[in-house]
Amino acid sequence: MASGARDRRRIHVPDQHSGPAAASVSLAAEAALLEARLRLLQEAIDTVDARIEAMSDALRAKRSMPC
Repeated sequence: MASGARDRRRIHVPDQHSGPAAASVSLAAEAALLEARLRLLQEAIDTVDARIEAMSDALRAKRSMPC
């Protein structure tokens, strides 16, 4: 894994000297990143599901054809 990818996935935990507002902003930003990543993963899963469905249909059609 590239170091850039690792850096993007690191969760920032505000230190004890940060105020509640800074912690809230940090957590909101992290939540937004996680939601965006979730959307990307859901789209990828939908793509894989569609490819599996298409392949299953093709195999069923091939099986039903006479040799």
